[in-house]
Amino acid sequence: MSNDSSVLEPVMEPHIHTDGSVPLPPSFSSTSPAGAQSHHIGTSILIGLLVVSLGLNAYLYLNYVLEGISDTFAVVVQSPVNKTQRGINNLGGASSSRTAHHETPDHELAMEYIRRQQFVAAIDTYQHLLKTDPEIAGWVKDRWVAYLRNWMAGGNYEPLDRFVALYSLEFPYDEDIQALQADRMIRVGQGQAAIDQLYELISASSNPASESKLRDKAHRLVKQEVEIFKAARDWKGLEDFIQRMVWIEPGNAFYSLVLAEAKIRLGEIEAAKTQIAQVPTTDSYTDKLEDLSKLMAEQALGERAVPLQQQGDHYVVGAVFDDGQRVNLILDTGASLSVISESSFNSLSGTLVTKFIRTVEMNTAGGVVSAPVYEVEAFAVDEYAVKNMQFAVMSLENMASSDGLLGMNYLREFAFRIDQKNKHLVLAPN
Repeated sequence: MSNDSSVLEPVMEPHIHTDGSVPLPPSFSSTSPAGAQSHHIGTSILIGLLVVSLGLNAYLYLNYVLEGISDTFAVVVQSPVNKTQRGINNLGGASSSRTAHHETPDHELAMEYIRRQQFVAAIDTYQHLLKTDPEIAGWVKDRWVAYLRNWMAGGNYEPLDRFVALYSLEFPYDEDIQALQADRMIRVGQGQAAIDQLYELISASSNPASESKLRDKAHRLVKQEVEIFKAARDWKGLEDFIQRMVWIEPGNAFYSLVLAEAKIRLGEIEAAKTQIAQVPTTDSYTDKLEDLSKLMAEQALGERAVPLQQQGDHYVVGAVFDDGQRVNLILDTGASLSVISESSFNSLSGTLVTKFIRTVEMNTAGGVVSAPVYEVEAFAVDEYAVKNMQFAVMSLENMASSDGLLGMNYLREFAFRIDQKNKHLVLAPN
């Protein structure tokens, strides 16, 4: 009996013939038809079981392989949120970006580092991007600048300053970041420092379009600083500031004209003439050159004492418009804006050229009233003239002996004092 048959059926004690032979079981008899048929069926069953076993093994193996592929694929195509989160878990320093590169793209890490104010790691990642993908690096920096400007707009200067300081160590001449720093200086009133910053960028720039843009911005800032000095009548401060600008940009006609004005105000007439000689005599500068010529003439006048007429507690001074018409105005150092009475204005308007500017609210004894403001080309007391002089026009009661009020929008243009003893308005150039 074979080993296989011992598995399929229980072992039976064989019957032995008298001649010593062992008879075959009926099912295995090779001589009977029934035995042959049984043998064939058994073989078929064995083959079937073998096929089933092989199929099961193949199924289990294939399932194992597919599970491995599925796991690998899941790692590769994980969602951006999961990838970013896994990268964030590794954030912490300059070296962490290299660890997280296998899971999170550098540009995502660079943005996340900025949001977390981990600037060393951000700059390290940006430097890596510059080497591997400059276009993406440019994209990152553009968004950094937008992010930093949001900080600046919100007055959040501390992280902005830290980032700029660290970034400038690696990229000291980056125009975008240095221009951002200049804007930050402007916002906190450091206009002159911003101008210096812009001119440093101009000198280092190799891009004509960028240089032109930076220069225009510097020019606007210089004009703003000039107006600040003029409003404060700080002529020495203006001279020192604009002289430095002339050294930086010697061919700038505006700078030369401003320096000439500062020197005239300080009585340095010959030095002013030297500056004026450097300005091209083109239509663009004709008006300004005429103004400087008049200013030099005023300086030559020196101090002038203009007679006053006393009316009660008030002093009245005579003045003239650019068309030659004369008016008498009460000195009022408490009025920021000069005033012409409606009746006087109506009598003047036939020949005087005026331009409506705006409407203002004026405080009067009867309350607040609205009054139109008009501008004339020029207005003078004695030889001291002011261009583009503005007057409010309103009804003035109990002022029949005068045409209005002379306020500080005229008087502040000059050094003035009221000599009550001699009844004079003393005027001198500022």
